[in-house]
Amino acid sequence: MRLTSVIDLIERKRAEQALREAETRYRTLVERIPAVVYVAAVDEAGPTTYMSPQIEALLGYPAQDYVSSPRLWKTLIHPEDRKRAHTEHVRATATGEPFGMEYCFVASDGRVVWVRDEATLIYTESGRPGFWQGIRTDITERRSIEEALQISEKRFRAIIEQLPLSIQILAPDGRTIQVNRAWEELWGVTLDDIADYNILEDHQLVQKGIMTYIQEGFAGERTLIPPVLYDPEETIPDLTSNVGPRRWVRAFIYPVVGEARNIREVILMHEDITGHKRAEEALKQSEELYRTVVEQAAENIFLVDAQTRRVSSQMLRCRLRWLHGRRAQADDALRHRSPRPGERRSEHRARHGGGEEPSRRAAVPAGGRLPGRRGGQRERRALRRQRGHVRRRP
Repeated sequence: MRLTSVIDLIERKRAEQALREAETRYRTLVERIPAVVYVAAVDEAGPTTYMSPQIEALLGYPAQDYVSSPRLWKTLIHPEDRKRAHTEHVRATATGEPFGMEYCFVASDGRVVWVRDEATLIYTESGRPGFWQGIRTDITERRSIEEALQISEKRFRAIIEQLPLSIQILAPDGRTIQVNRAWEELWGVTLDDIADYNILEDHQLVQKGIMTYIQEGFAGERTLIPPVLYDPEETIPDLTSNVGPRRWVRAFIYPVVGEARNIREVILMHEDITGHKRAEEALKQSEELYRTVVEQAAENIFLVDAQTRRVSSQMLRCRLRWLHGRRAQADDALRHRSPRPGERRSEHRARHGGGEEPSRRAAVPAGGRLPGRRGGQRERRALRRQRGHVRRRP
């Protein structure tokens, strides 16, 4: 009897030693992991049995405060997340499913700390809920990166959506993966309407000689595409909502290259120049009409520049051409007429060393004079009298 008691005592001592060693290993493991381990009552208002010391570095309160003040952890939850955390706790307790969510704590120094809280409900031998065993991980840095990324994406999307230029983002295989509002307004279709469209298989671009520029963009080159008149009805019939859908556009295509120097996306930017092209055509037609009217007008037409006050006259131009023709005729007559006696004497003196210079009147044709300044004025007056623009002096 006495020997049996000694053996039981030795075995109990060994079990206790093993338990202490296991607890020490477990505690060392728990207190060295970069997370907070806790054991809490099933009831939300119940006590916290254990809180690992990492909680002090996380929120600024020692672990013992959570054990002595059961409701401390609830008061530290950010006001905006308290209701959501309570709802998740009630749901997990009622269903027995694991608790898991991300929410904020307010640290002792006022910092907002994001945690990922995951806990499992441990049951007793009788099958009743015993306690929650969980782990809280600091995810503040990850959430900050995610928020910065979301802000960047929103900013990028806002810039793309508000650009006046049409933007079409293409996958390396030619499919369209994103467009902006200007693109939809330009062609009168949405991204869902062109789910089967592939720009590398667009026969209209081939016919108009534009496919070569598109292929250069997909090959990794930044390329300026010349103006082209594109008709979406020819490529995607009965989808556009625009009346008169044909558009003159000029474009620029460039690749988006990743860190591995691979082409991730291709950006195609369109500028609608339809109005500019129509204005050019209207101006051309107007100039042709003006030229036809001016050249065929029987009356004199005056144009006055509003800024310089200069007067341009179609009749004056015609008159100057007529005077130029008269002078050309007079010069031609001088070259072919016979010299008069006085001109022969001048030529004879010039040949034999005479001092007298040839008479300037030798340049005047026989029986008349060149229409110089005074002659031109008389001709213009006569023309104006015929038209009734000038009255004779009394």
